[in-house]
Amino acid sequence: MKKLAALALCLIISFPQSAYGLTDERIFTDPVKHTYSARKNNDQLIANLSFTDLPSSHWAKEAVIRSGSLNMVKGYNDRYMPAQTVTNEEALAFIIRMAGLENDALIDANDLKNSINTTENLKDIWSIGYLSVARKKGIITNQEYTSFISEPTEGENIETEDRKDPATRERVAHWLALGLNSIAEGAVELNGEKQKIYNFSDWQSIGSEYAASVDAVASAGIMKGDDRGRFNPKSGLTRAEMAQVLRNMDSIYNNLYGIEKKTGTVAGYRDNQETYTAAGAIWRNYYIRTADGGVDVIQYQLKRDSAGETGILDTVVYKNGTVGGLSTLSEGDTIEYLVNTQAMEALYVQVLSEGPAAYRSVEGKLYSADTNNGTITIQDNKKKTFVYKMMDGVYDKEENYIIIDQAKNTVKSLPIGSNIRLNLRNDVIESVNFLGEPVLVEEMRGIVIENNAEFGYLTFMDNNGSIVTKNYYADSIKVEKQQYYDMDDEIGYLDEVFPSFEYDPRDTDIAAIEAGDIVFMRFDKDDKDLISNISASVSYIAKYGKIKEITYGEGISRFLIEYENKQTGWYDVATGVFASKEGKPVDMGNIKIGDWVKFLVNQAIIEPGYIMESVKEINIEGDEHFISNIIKGQLAGIEPVQNKLIVQNAQTLTKTGWGNYQTLQQFSINNKDIEYYYQGERISLDYAQRYLKRSDGEVYIALENSASGERVKKITFRNGRDELLDPETVLASDGNGSFTTISKSNIATDSGTIVRRHGRLVDGNGILASDYVKASLNGGLTAAVVDITDAPDTSGIMIARARVLSVDEGKSFKAQSMSVLSGNSWVYTPVQREFTIDYNTIFFNSDGIVSSDNFIDYTSESVKDKAFNVVYDGSKALRIIEAPYAREMVTGTIYNISGDTVSIKDAKYYDRATGKWNTVSNVNSILEISINGNNAIIGKNNSLISVSSLEKGDLLKVMTDELPAKVIPESNINGYIVLVEN
Repeated sequence: MKKLAALALCLIISFPQSAYGLTDERIFTDPVKHTYSARKNNDQLIANLSFTDLPSSHWAKEAVIRSGSLNMVKGYNDRYMPAQTVTNEEALAFIIRMAGLENDALIDANDLKNSINTTENLKDIWSIGYLSVARKKGIITNQEYTSFISEPTEGENIETEDRKDPATRERVAHWLALGLNSIAEGAVELNGEKQKIYNFSDWQSIGSEYAASVDAVASAGIMKGDDRGRFNPKSGLTRAEMAQVLRNMDSIYNNLYGIEKKTGTVAGYRDNQETYTAAGAIWRNYYIRTADGGVDVIQYQLKRDSAGETGILDTVVYKNGTVGGLSTLSEGDTIEYLVNTQAMEALYVQVLSEGPAAYRSVEGKLYSADTNNGTITIQDNKKKTFVYKMMDGVYDKEENYIIIDQAKNTVKSLPIGSNIRLNLRNDVIESVNFLGEPVLVEEMRGIVIENNAEFGYLTFMDNNGSIVTKNYYADSIKVEKQQYYDMDDEIGYLDEVFPSFEYDPRDTDIAAIEAGDIVFMRFDKDDKDLISNISASVSYIAKYGKIKEITYGEGISRFLIEYENKQTGWYDVATGVFASKEGKPVDMGNIKIGDWVKFLVNQAIIEPGYIMESVKEINIEGDEHFISNIIKGQLAGIEPVQNKLIVQNAQTLTKTGWGNYQTLQQFSINNKDIEYYYQGERISLDYAQRYLKRSDGEVYIALENSASGERVKKITFRNGRDELLDPETVLASDGNGSFTTISKSNIATDSGTIVRRHGRLVDGNGILASDYVKASLNGGLTAAVVDITDAPDTSGIMIARARVLSVDEGKSFKAQSMSVLSGNSWVYTPVQREFTIDYNTIFFNSDGIVSSDNFIDYTSESVKDKAFNVVYDGSKALRIIEAPYAREMVTGTIYNISGDTVSIKDAKYYDRATGKWNTVSNVNSILEISINGNNAIIGKNNSLISVSSLEKGDLLKVMTDELPAKVIPESNINGYIVLVEN
């Protein structure tokens, strides 16, 4: 027992000590997210990095220590020699170590030493080992290798280079690029269009064989020019500069080796020990409060075995210009640390600033809270918002609560709109205090649904969601309101009607109160239903997002909007609120799920913790955020430096299925709002880069329109086999993303499913009964893509063949008889019919639009007794067209469009005698359709369109005046009535 006690005491005495004050109160109770161990032999590495010729003031010292901690640079005994020029062999040694191949170099050197009888010293033999590995990895050529190690005899005409000659900057750039690409193909792009080198004034001095590499490393920020904008390709670089170059590779190098750079604050430590027979261990856990509010632990360890051998796990720490281990850390130090996420090891720590921790408090109105992301948003008195991260112990994601004044508050019960104080440690929230409620005003308030000034009543929705109607006398009611376009006109704070308001909304009359206004009302003392004073509050902000759900109601409709940060909010919108799209007024019924909209929102604090919001105006985006294309293919790779997704066998979803095949296609993934999914689960780009390689599965990509052109919006990876279904109508939908069609039951969607609804990206719950969908399944009944479009329908286009009896010029005409197009035939009726004509009626002949003045029943221009094709709605003539009587029919699917000529395949012609469709040919069933756009009727989705709106894959029914005696492949048919049927 005494022996064990003595050993434990020895271990404690041997353990490095630090002076710590009070720790972060939550640091030992909050859950630890990650524990990183220190590394073996780092005590020796720390000693080796304590270079005597590298003072703390040296500009490159941190770069040297960081690169040294990652085993990329080494010194000469206790010196680094920062000013010494890097030789060819040194440059290659740096790069081979960077590539993690130093052991391979030592093995090659040892093999070389055993195979030849040489007088070269160990250092030179090791140098050749590095050269040997560089040749094997393709960093240097066989010729360069031979040149570096050869010593030609007298008289031989062999060009050699001394490996101890200075390495030029262009050559180092080339070797660096090849070294990085030897770790992972495409780590730096060497085949792209060269741009960066042209920023250097001496770019023409760069050797042509090095130009691509110089451009690549310069574009990646690894090597830079001097302060005069020169690259100096033929110059050398010092060992200090080489260390900085390696330091500049951070983002690429870290990604290649699974290294993550993190920041945080040292918040405290705890010691533990174990003792057993003649041996023992002691470790110190350093608790780090991370920048996102979580907790990491870095673990130092000291072990002693029964033989008395001591092992130390430590990490290189660079602090205040000196090199040390973890024992140099103090509470309150703000640090940046590199960790290996696979080995869970701490590789390097840099102290950015020394403690103590920075404390401060901020106050404002509680605007929102998000336990998913661990954030609280507050708003100052100028309506500016600020977002802060919370420490893990301040909130709970699973139970959805936040601690305020040491009490748990669910997110739903938070006092939104009330004043709070956030107490911050290094800008992370460590506690929250409630400061009080805003001042209340005693009046009735609500959102205006209708203001009927003629009959003197106001209908509004009150705080409880009830629809209330109150009366007023227009000539005696006191009214105040400031329009949102006058918000910059500040005229004071106090008013005789509402003295508690912080603003004066300006006197006006009752007619200025509109649907969507948030109003505060007071009533006649003798009649509680009679409004005596009314004020419309003004605190306007813009809300921008995507419509997720719509619930239409009488007077008030509800819209669920998803903002760009993925948070959501419900808005009550009065029926009379103004809505527009692309500068034109539209009905609110034009708003569809998936549309991106801007809401002009009026806010008012109603009661403690409750803000009333009312929509005053809606602007619907045009084709912005439209999903322009959906692509599928096989993953060929993710290029992390240029941020590109490479897809092979890429195909685009078209009306006829997956088409427009491309062997290889690249997509930029630079934008930060791309969503990534694997097998229906959300993943990060980092996860995709690390774990998703070439596979037999499929990758699906949704491309959207943006101001800068087409860009990637959503990417989903799946392992199943793709199965594209024929377009069908949805028979039933459960509202949670599962739906049934005529041929398939219980088709499921998940978070990764790309659902395009009339061009907009929506969730699976946006699939509704009666939708017309094209679904692409992947793995059983799970949909990878669901494309919702308008069902093909031309039943709403009414077409008649009418013979004119008389014309009431400019007003109407009578048809003495007419035939109505129904299905595949004209149905004749001898009954007279009168059609009205107005300024919207358009008249056509084979030359195009003609004046309505020519549609008369007198003079030689009379149209009396002539037959016209008429497109009508009820009794109103929309188009009156002079064209042949088209009774013959052909049908087929468009496979090519050239001007006014449409080529169709799978063509058939209608035999009116038998009522059957006959195939043009069993071998080559194609026809050419010439459409005279001037006097042809083209219908699609119950709308009249032009030839340019037809698409490949459209199934046409074409009516013409005559067919050839024998319809053969490639016959040309004149189309006068063209209806898209699918």
